[in-house]
Amino acid sequence: MEAIVTARLVELVFSPAAQVADWAKRIGLKVERQADGVVILENPGLSRTAIYDGLDPVTRAVCLGFAVAGPFWPQVLPDLLEAVNKEWRRRRAAQPF
Repeated sequence: MEAIVTARLVELVFSPAAQVADWAKRIGLKVERQADGVVILENPGLSRTAIYDGLDPVTRAVCLGFAVAGPFWPQVLPDLLEAVNKEWRRRRAAQPF
């Protein structure tokens, strides 16, 4: 199950904040969209964080992990940062100079 959640979060790290907000609502998180593009994600009683489209992938991964699993996200999703870094390197290598 952890691998499935990690894979989905990696996809979301590289998705627009609006798409992340829609997903977060579907899984039951409270979502607040601000006019400046910031999306606040709250897992009631566990965590509150925010993302926006200008964040780097690692920071977004930490925020999404925190939104899903609270302060325990490193234990619940131990491979998340490694998976994000791998995908980020793949995407950078595929970009033309």
